[in-house]
Amino acid sequence: MAESVAAESRFAVKRVLGLRSILAINIGLIIGSGIFITPAAVLQQAGSPALSLLMWLLPAGLSLLVGLCFLELFSAMPVSGGEYKYFFELYGPLVGFLSAWTFNLQLFTVYRAILSLTITRCLVAFFFLLKILCLTVIIVIGCVRIAQGHTENLEIGFEGSTYSSGVMAVSVQVGIFIYIGWNDIFNVIEEVEKAKRNVPLGMFLSLLIVACLYLLTNVAYFTVLSPEELLNVHMVVT
Repeated sequence: MAESVAAESRFAVKRVLGLRSILAINIGLIIGSGIFITPAAVLQQAGSPALSLLMWLLPAGLSLLVGLCFLELFSAMPVSGGEYKYFFELYGPLVGFLSAWTFNLQLFTVYRAILSLTITRCLVAFFFLLKILCLTVIIVIGCVRIAQGHTENLEIGFEGSTYSSGVMAVSVQVGIFIYIGWNDIFNVIEEVEKAKRNVPLGMFLSLLIVACLYLLTNVAYFTVLSPEELLNVHMVVT
């Protein structure tokens, strides 16, 4: 028995991730190329600048609702593994395996898998700061443009908006794509200090910060590009 306890303590996961680490992991994984590629797709479905801006906030709210479900599962099973562990415990090994297989091979790219497995904490912090810096520069330029009076595209408001259920569903689906990554912290819960406090707080704050960054970045886009010009570019930052 003593040897078993000693072995467990020797192989126990160290809790070294604080709130700042959680924010760096979540925000760093959420923010990707989508913010530079998908604005045109969202605008095309929404039909107006104002509605497209709302479409960037709605997926954050939906992600938060799913996050509340994750927190409920976390309170019952405070272990690492994320969706795989939850499906495994609730529905059995087969469903757990299929969920993990689908999640990794169909929904995520090889890049995301390599990033999750091999990237160091220093690199996580580096990419986190780099992404925040890029968006901050865009937002600052947008603020300068607004101060200079370049608000004609924002003044279009909801003119031309498309409210059909099919179009709205596609727009939200595109928006949800760019929020993928908010739940990654559930894969390493056992490495989080004060998990009952830091995991919920980190999830809420990361979604709030990313939603604000996305909204302000898109506002900045409209201070430079008209809706027609935005629809005709494949990547905004070119």
